[in-house]
Amino acid sequence: MGKASLFYKKGKWYFAVTIKIEAKKTTNSNLMGVDIGLRQLAVASVKNPHGKEINRQFYNGKQAGFIRKKYRMLRKKLGQSKKIKAIKNINDKEQRRMTDLNHKISRQLINLLCCDGPVGQVSAARRKKCRA
Repeated sequence: MGKASLFYKKGKWYFAVTIKIEAKKTTNSNLMGVDIGLRQLAVASVKNPHGKEINRQFYNGKQAGFIRKKYRMLRKKLGQSKKIKAIKNINDKEQRRMTDLNHKISRQLINLLCCDGPVGQVSAARRKKCRA
């Protein structure tokens, strides 16, 4: 058994419990780990059963930072001009571009997962759709 805590936040009570579970043994030949961060949006690493790294991919956050900064400056400029409706439209566009960027990164991670051999539980249909 782990640790339990009771706390009050924004008018609601929360009870958090941590537990330990044993990791399942896998029969897969390769393992993939993904680290998510701010400077590097994602770092994926594929290792074989002996612990040797087969492949590593970095997805940096420069493009995301550029998109955020561009739209922040545009919102500031429109706000000074009191163009509220234009600000809302700009925000929608920013959200769509960020969603698209996140989708592209996740698609590349799935392709890496599919194309580097059997890693985890990836369906056969997903493997067929694997793009290089």
